[in-house]
Amino acid sequence: MAANPSVPSGQATLARIQNVENLLGINGAANALFRVLDANGMQRVRIGLLPNGDYGILFADTTGVVQELLPTYAASVAGLVTCVTNGGLFTTGPSVTAVIGASGKALVRISGFATNSNGANNGTVQLALGGANYGTTNGPYLTAAGTFTAGNQMSEEVLTGLTPGEITFQLWGSPAGTTPVTCSISKSTIVVQPI
Repeated sequence: MAANPSVPSGQATLARIQNVENLLGINGAANALFRVLDANGMQRVRIGLLPNGDYGILFADTTGVVQELLPTYAASVAGLVTCVTNGGLFTTGPSVTAVIGASGKALVRISGFATNSNGANNGTVQLALGGANYGTTNGPYLTAAGTFTAGNQMSEEVLTGLTPGEITFQLWGSPAGTTPVTCSISKSTIVVQPI
């Protein structure tokens, strides 16, 4: 099959792309591949290489506040999963690896039916980041009721100060009581929206 003479190839194509970028004032891969400026010359939309080092879309308001448009990550497990006795990761529970943007922020939501095998109401299902318990101080958590009568629960928090890049989000069970206790969750879901 013969090459189409109207479509440049190799170095000629690269030279044309660079020429268009130079005409648009975006100077190659180190900057945006596409920008929208307002009447004052302020960048309002950027598509291409973002400050977080990844490619995507960035929006800015008139005050200069910027927001990266990043994908939402979610995982769920319909069946019952349990943590290790007396607390730890739900290793078979939902797990999400999300790419956190330059802001270091994400809205994280966890939900499900959480139970505690000793019948107490003070166990919790918490968030784990990178395999380590994040706790209940800054993150979302569910109360692990003694029976399923508590019904579905959902908790969400905006987490800040996260390290930009990939982070794995999992669930962590912290059952109540001193005797061997397990914490269980069913219909569990984790949703992570970098912001």
